Amino acid sequence: MRIRTMRKALVGLVGTVAVGMVLAPAPAVAKTAPKTMEFLFQGGDEPFGTPPVAMSMTGKDPLKPTKVMEFVVIANWVCDNHSMPNETLRVPIDRQSGTIGRTKDKGLYFKVDTQILQGSTLYTYQVWGGQHRNDPRWWVGKARMHRSTDEGEVVNDCDLDGADEAGAVFWKARLVKACRGTCDSPFYAPKAHFVGQ
Repeated sequence: MRIRTMRKALVGLVGTVAVGMVLAPAPAVAKTAPKTMEFLFQGGDEPFGTPPVAMSMTGKDPLKPTKVMEFVVIANWVCDNHSMPNETLRVPIDRQSGTIGRTKDKGLYFKVDTQILQGSTLYTYQVWGGQHRNDPRWWVGKARMHRSTDEGEVVNDCDLDGADEAGAVFWKARLVKACRGTCDSPFYAPKAHFVGQ
């Protein structure tokens, strides 16, 4: 009788310990994954080429960014064969268009295509970019910024200075800074504005 009682007690104790082990919270796993970072890219002038551009991306690895946050270009508008002074032009980028995708050969790329109507002026912003295959610190692409106004019978079409037949300019930018969280000064970004505001 005493042996049977001891067996029941032992089985009960083992069962309680087993249940306790299952229900006990697992020890906290140390967070080793890096937090989201901001990566700044700069282009323009030598040795970068023209026009001057600044680009901000985010992610956990500067060589594998996941989102474009900002794209800024400083350029002249050429409107009906006359040039307008340098302007700092910031491309409107929403969450969806700023997402970086992968091509079939797993190269990184992005495409931004936005139109904004302000009064009688239509602004078209298109930026295409891809990571350089031989050096992932570089991104190259084209930017097309076009504005057109139609006031009565007067039509005024403007493209960026140096644009090709399709109205696009070639750009390239190199990784120059990586910051945990947000960088203090993304180049021209504090001065950037939406054209027409």
